[in-house]
Amino acid sequence: MDFYAHTISSYDDFMLNDLEKLEDILSSGYLLSRRYLNLNKEDSLFNGMDYISLCDLSKRHDDYSSYYLYTTRGLSLLFDKNIDVIIPNYIILNDRHLSTIQKMHELGLKGRYSDLRDEVQVKDKLSLEYLKGASIPLSNIQKNHSDDYVKYYLYFVKSMLSYYKFDVPIYNLDNNKKLDKMIKM
Repeated sequence: MDFYAHTISSYDDFMLNDLEKLEDILSSGYLLSRRYLNLNKEDSLFNGMDYISLCDLSKRHDDYSSYYLYTTRGLSLLFDKNIDVIIPNYIILNDRHLSTIQKMHELGLKGRYSDLRDEVQVKDKLSLEYLKGASIPLSNIQKNHSDDYVKYYLYFVKSMLSYYKFDVPIYNLDNNKKLDKMIKM
């Protein structure tokens, strides 16, 4: 797929919590950085408070990538590639690099870094006018949930998208095919 993906939730049992997050995003019309969401906790070294991470689905994904760490684990929103993104400097994560980056931040030096080759970032907010779809890793979810549960979940995601006037498809991340047949509205 030639999209950028932002994963809403990336843990094994994401399905209940991400519907609330999805509604917050859809109702605001934007993906927002931690600062815009008034989150005080800076729990991501590379995102900080002002940046939103996206996975470039057209890049090569190895075992240590945003694709495998996040996108294959949860509901993602898919964005058009015609948006302005920042391509962070790739670094191999080690103590020397971490201390250098921390010192640079303390000194106020600018620069974006990531230890994930397929990550791109957007500063502050991303308008949903660029939203082109959603995706789920169907095979990963079916390991822990029945087909009926998955269909019910997809129905709610599609209903929420429709309610907020986003007529976009939901894709199966495993094969990039639309999941329209599973969703009965």
